[in-house]
Amino acid sequence: MILPRFEYHEPETLEEACEMLAEFKDEASPLAGGTDLLVNMKKGVVSPKRLVSLARVKELKSVGIKKGIMRIGSCVTAADVAESTEIKHDFMALRMGAAHLGSPLIRNLATVGGNILSARPAADVPPSLIVYGAKVVLKKHVAERTLALEDFFKGPGQHAAEPDEILTKILLETPPPYSGSGYVKLGKRKALEISIVNVAAFISLESPDGPIRK
Repeated sequence: MILPRFEYHEPETLEEACEMLAEFKDEASPLAGGTDLLVNMKKGVVSPKRLVSLARVKELKSVGIKKGIMRIGSCVTAADVAESTEIKHDFMALRMGAAHLGSPLIRNLATVGGNILSARPAADVPPSLIVYGAKVVLKKHVAERTLALEDFFKGPGQHAAEPDEILTKILLETPPPYSGSGYVKLGKRKALEISIVNVAAFISLESPDGPIRK
């Protein structure tokens, strides 16, 4: 299978990318890692006339904590999430979910934002984000809004982002002391498997011996 014909655009700033999507409207799709979008284009599932690459937009590739909020850029790869010291320390379920995504090659390309926007029930990253109460920031040329991730999904393959919106970052509150989390993925194989069932869990205690806070 080969890709259909399309025009390729490579903005260097977020504002420039937003302006392009506002101009092109339904004709364009943002391109991050491309591990889902390009496959779907080859299969004929989607056929955008233009691709707006986010590869050069540096602010979408940052990870860091500020005032107790973890900010993960939408173009941060699954590999970077799985290897991040800060994420491993406070968000173990997220690290585990990212580490289970596809093969090492796929993890080096696939982005957190792309895994969310696919809205696939079997996606590895969203369950781990939801248990932490994650929020997503959606930006367009003239406005910006924040949604709880659990409200972002509308059904299999369906989400709340508008055609001219870019998912820019994911926000997570740093868990309080005496918290823990985990992620389990069930498939027919241990590697390169699409989940049959995937589960994330989070618990927070008042003290080392309880009671349960959340």
